[in-house]
Amino acid sequence: MFRLFLVAVSFLTRLPVKVRGDVSERDVADSSTYFGLVGAGIGATQGVMFWALFPVTPLVAAVGSTIVAVLITGAFHHDGLADASDAFVGGWTPEQRQKILKDSRLGTYGVMALVLVVLFEVALLAALEPIGAIAGLIGAHTVSRTAAVMLAAFTDKRGSGLGGVISDGARYRMVVLVMVTAMVVGLCWWTATPVRNIGELSAALLGVVGLGLVAGTTVSVGIFAKSKVGAVTGDTLGAAERISFNIFLLGWVLLHTA
Repeated sequence: MFRLFLVAVSFLTRLPVKVRGDVSERDVADSSTYFGLVGAGIGATQGVMFWALFPVTPLVAAVGSTIVAVLITGAFHHDGLADASDAFVGGWTPEQRQKILKDSRLGTYGVMALVLVVLFEVALLAALEPIGAIAGLIGAHTVSRTAAVMLAAFTDKRGSGLGGVISDGARYRMVVLVMVTAMVVGLCWWTATPVRNIGELSAALLGVVGLGLVAGTTVSVGIFAKSKVGAVTGDTLGAAERISFNIFLLGWVLLHTA
């Protein structure tokens, strides 16, 4: 169990962890159970950096904490978002899009997607107080990584490469576990800080609505990907994670600034 957790850490981050034995594709797939937990750790680290830099200015805290998150993850999911944007917008046929997905070079659509997504994240974080940012980041990183696993597991037609590896090993037992864990963590953090002018019950209901929006967004990304390239690939999962992250964070900001 702990070995699979270390596999998940090694897969999702650039942290120098040592995993006993050779890591197979099946190990990576099975480790997806712990993706949400690894996300919570990333969110907590980013949140602490936000808190540390907040006395400078909220904008500096937002930018600095985002840089830390990128360094920890190696912009893993950002890369998928950029590649998917180039392929889905720049390609005219499924064949062209598949070819673009396999191209390591970055195009205009990919660059614009990265710039806009990072700017959106920074703007949202700058609107939060330190405690709210820490809680929101833990929830966002947890739920978004779980959303990517959900997309891989429940996709009828799976792609090759990373997307296929995760989806092939995402057994329903694992999926239910990671889904429940993410929902509990996300909802708990959603209601962890005082909410202005909104009762506790209303806040909880809004949290459930927010998680529903994340789920709907993830499903929409999957449907869109299948319509464009006929499958959910690793790049699609990266795009789904980044989009879900920002949707969750947007809901968090709206809730805590109401």
